[in-house]
Amino acid sequence: MGTIFSKIKNDSDHGHMVIKGFGKDRLNPLRVSYIIGLKMIDNKSNETGIFKAYTTWKSYLS
Repeated sequence: MGTIFSKIKNDSDHGHMVIKGFGKDRLNPLRVSYIIGLKMIDNKSNETGIFKAYTTWKSYLS
């Protein structure tokens, strides 16, 4: 886990706490939660969306 301070101005993770360990990729829980919230507003997801995301992330941990 760590904070990203990117020199790229349009890096969506700049200044956010992210979870590292996915190769070059990183997981930004704040952005994922935001997207799930937007899906809930549009009735494309329900309140179990965050739990499903949690169980998916948990399965990636060793």
